[in-house]
Amino acid sequence: MGMFLESTGCGESTTNGLGKDGQTIKVPLQSGKNLHYNGPNLPATGVRTCDSCNEALQKMDAVILTLKQQVYELQQTLKLIK
Repeated sequence: MGMFLESTGCGESTTNGLGKDGQTIKVPLQSGKNLHYNGPNLPATGVRTCDSCNEALQKMDAVILTLKQQVYELQQTLKLIK
């Protein structure tokens, strides 16, 4: 069964998908808190096996924001050296 995404609001519980015969069917959506990461622990981000997708995204976002801040600070330091 193929699935295609269309514009859906956060409050919606289904999206359209393609059934076996190409007909449009409703497919239930899962909340990120009900989906879990099942790969190995990711030490660079702190994502651990069984973290919810919401937790994993929050941890990755925090690492990205920290890296962005560090790049900015390095750029400022390099400007001072010139």
